[in-house]
Amino acid sequence: MDPQMEEELKREFEARAQAAYQQGYAAGQAAGIQQASERIEPAAAALNHVVAELASLRRRFRSEVEEDTVKLAIAIARRVLHRELAVDPEAVLGLVIAAFQS
Repeated sequence: MDPQMEEELKREFEARAQAAYQQGYAAGQAAGIQQASERIEPAAAALNHVVAELASLRRRFRSEVEEDTVKLAIAIARRVLHRELAVDPEAVLGLVIAAFQS
């Protein structure tokens, strides 16, 4: 066989081998990406669900805290008023006057 022909066949073989390698590599990479996507999708959906639940719980918790804060403020006001009235019964008059001036 002619050395020049042999060299040309060798280059063609290497080019085909390189092309096949690149094609196989690309196919493997695409398959890997597809598999990763299939595994990640359910986890991402579950994470989105958890985030939505947390947002809902946060709103509900805040509403409950607001209600409890109002109840606490009223309870404190009752105790303060009770103590004031026990010490100074005329304090009611001052409270009524202050309320009407507002």
